[in-house]
Amino acid sequence: MALCEILGISLNEFIAGEDIEPAEVVQKSEENLIQVTEDGEHRKRKLKKIIVLLAVFGSVMAGILIYLLTFKNQPKVNYIEPLAQDSTEMNIAGMLSDADGAFLYDYAVDKEIKGISFELAVYKKGVLESESSLGTISWSELEQISLRNGMIAVIPDFQNFKVKLIVAGEGTKFSTEFNILEDVQGRNYYGRSAKSIDEGKITIQPGKEIGILALYYAKNALSVTPFSDIENENVDSCNDEVYYLTVKFEKDDDAWD
Repeated sequence: MALCEILGISLNEFIAGEDIEPAEVVQKSEENLIQVTEDGEHRKRKLKKIIVLLAVFGSVMAGILIYLLTFKNQPKVNYIEPLAQDSTEMNIAGMLSDADGAFLYDYAVDKEIKGISFELAVYKKGVLESESSLGTISWSELEQISLRNGMIAVIPDFQNFKVKLIVAGEGTKFSTEFNILEDVQGRNYYGRSAKSIDEGKITIQPGKEIGILALYYAKNALSVTPFSDIENENVDSCNDEVYYLTVKFEKDDDAWD
């Protein structure tokens, strides 16, 4: 209004941007009113869209934040994986073991898993010679452990022709060993190799055996048979002996007889 007084024009003329003849005052006033109203409605619609977009964006960000706070930081369970070769545990195990080194695996299971069992399959010249249980670990219903973390160590001792199996961790204590190349002449000169799981973190399926290590021994040529072939009993006959170690996690207590 102050600017209109300085310019000597009416408010209608100011809004219209032109001089208005007295006879056109009413018409121009209506046009200006309609224009102002339309501009206001347009701004309202635009503001509503902005509010809706902000609300959607806020909801998405809130969902991401809730996920990060509730799920992302929760410990992963029901998996087994080999430790990295450059990890501190592997370096220590390497110093404590002989030339064959050690094989370490980390696992974590929830309270639904009731036990672990280890099986050993022995192949001679590509033929399955024997299958045996190396032992079981079971947890009772009284143990209120929501998450069990543990480590499995397999340590070949070629000098004494034994392989040590050690399991330790939260609520877990177990150790055993098995012999290799028993009653074999000239076994000190046998070639040897090993294959561990290299797929990273493997999801545990209760009741399903998981191959974690295969040890190969031969007087002449060695063939590192893939786990998939061993599972199908398709082991290369050039290997004098192959030892295939598996682990199985169970949910049902009835499985432990």
